[in-house]
Amino acid sequence: MSEMISLTMRFKFERLKELRFLSHLDQQSTFQRAFRRANIPVAYSNGFHAHQRLSFATALSVGMTSSCEYADVRLTQELTSEEFLRRMNRTLPRGLCITEASLIKGKVPSLSSSIKNSTYQIRILDRSPESIIEDSIQSFLCQDDIIIEKRNKKGKFHRINARPFIEHFSMNPHSNDLLFTIRLSYRNQATIKPSLILQAFEQFSKQNFGDADLWQIHRESLSGID
Repeated sequence: MSEMISLTMRFKFERLKELRFLSHLDQQSTFQRAFRRANIPVAYSNGFHAHQRLSFATALSVGMTSSCEYADVRLTQELTSEEFLRRMNRTLPRGLCITEASLIKGKVPSLSSSIKNSTYQIRILDRSPESIIEDSIQSFLCQDDIIIEKRNKKGKFHRINARPFIEHFSMNPHSNDLLFTIRLSYRNQATIKPSLILQAFEQFSKQNFGDADLWQIHRESLSGID
């Protein structure tokens, strides 16, 4: 008897401002409930504590929005991408919307291993662009080392050089607010939070960008995922 071909629905979704404070675990639970309500034929893991075979490309930090999140869900039977989109978007809460989906037959590489870089926009309201900030960015990027403190999986802070992760850092001088674009690479499936890069620049340039919790951070692209 031939082996059953695995079925994976890969989908792209947006997380908008209504749900920007949703944690990664809560987001996962939200999709799991939506799959059940939408009667999606989701595959479950084996074992006593069976769970839906759902995986995300990467976690989105609390407070951030995105137009380019990706996830894979394993299915037990074929379903067209159009039907998947129709059922899910009718069920998901406001603030989560699936924009693309494709059914993949056979083995697929993990989403997390496929990511090459991510691009963010950080908007700081009520602060106009200044030429001195734009000039400081070039000096900031000329450094060989940009040392930041990053929390590891055990919750402890350690110092790392963030400069190799920064592929692009610029300011839009034509925006009414202070608007930065940052593109960060992934190395061994790890990267740096864009807020840490901006905080390092804030300290380097002797600027005051206000409370970081008020910065509007939006992930606009993840490259490397087909």
